[in-house]
Amino acid sequence: MKIVLVLFLFFCSSAFGQTPAKDPHWQLLWQDNFTTFDFNKWVKAENCDFGGKEWLFTADNVYTYYGKLRFNLLEEDAECNGPPTTYVCGGCVLSNHEYTSGWVNSTEGYKMEYGYIESRILFPYGNGLWPAFWLWSCDSRYEEIDIVELFPGKLETDNNIYIGQRHDQYINTSHLHYGVTSGSSWDTIHLNYIYPINNYNDWHTYACEWSPNKIIIYVDGIVVNNIQNPQIGDPKYIILGVGLLPESYIIPPYNGLPATKLVDYVRVYTLDSDCSNAIWTCNYDFSNHDYKVKRVISIGGSGCSNSLTSGQNITLRAKEYVIINGDFTVPVGAELYIDCNNPCY
Repeated sequence: MKIVLVLFLFFCSSAFGQTPAKDPHWQLLWQDNFTTFDFNKWVKAENCDFGGKEWLFTADNVYTYYGKLRFNLLEEDAECNGPPTTYVCGGCVLSNHEYTSGWVNSTEGYKMEYGYIESRILFPYGNGLWPAFWLWSCDSRYEEIDIVELFPGKLETDNNIYIGQRHDQYINTSHLHYGVTSGSSWDTIHLNYIYPINNYNDWHTYACEWSPNKIIIYVDGIVVNNIQNPQIGDPKYIILGVGLLPESYIIPPYNGLPATKLVDYVRVYTLDSDCSNAIWTCNYDFSNHDYKVKRVISIGGSGCSNSLTSGQNITLRAKEYVIINGDFTVPVGAELYIDCNNPCY
């Protein structure tokens, strides 16, 4: 059985996504496997409570440990006693805190704008714990991509109203915040998905594909959210940390303390591009596809015939548009992914 396309196709998005494991367009830009703490890539937050939270971020709570980046969340009294080490987190609003935790953000030279980012993380579990992996502009636009925020024990509706306690499940949540200027409220898109608690007693990979036209969220290589980008752009800091939900959001008390979050790696990919050239042909040899983003791609036409072979996994990416026209065959066992409006450098 085969699928034969005899029509004009104009694709600018897809319901699916292609991770670097499946799409050679993705080229590794940089990574950190945390054999040591790389101060060129990361800044530890010190003397920061992120706008008055009841926990204090301290540098002592973040360190590498047997090839993993470790974050501790502790119940202990702490005072803010100096200037912050990172303006991304800010300084202290409160003087005294009942808990301490850890935060790192990427340095200025390791911010990212568009691309694919993933991290393999072991999250802690406990009532009210709030670990996260996110991207933030920390400027007047105040844009934010929350790749994953884990909310053990709460069920959240799409309008951010908590409607019940679910101690048997994690609320694995992503958010997009945008359309903000300093001092004003922001627009938010809530992307929630729920998994049983036993799914999170192990390591999982969380990832985001961010392009001008879409934002795709992955868990273990599977697309869990794919939405149109609401014009979120500009370089973003990469942030990893763990904190506590406000007591008003949970049924007290907090539990699971002390808590530990472990990060195995962070990897950032960019698309390989050849923007000065186009593919414009009647018959195309897919076996010689170079997997570079082209300015435009147009394959087929009157009297043209193109076909994938069984087992081929072909991705076509372009900056402006992709056209497939005429007789085109995708046999069973082959995959074709088409995407446009990609960054082209």
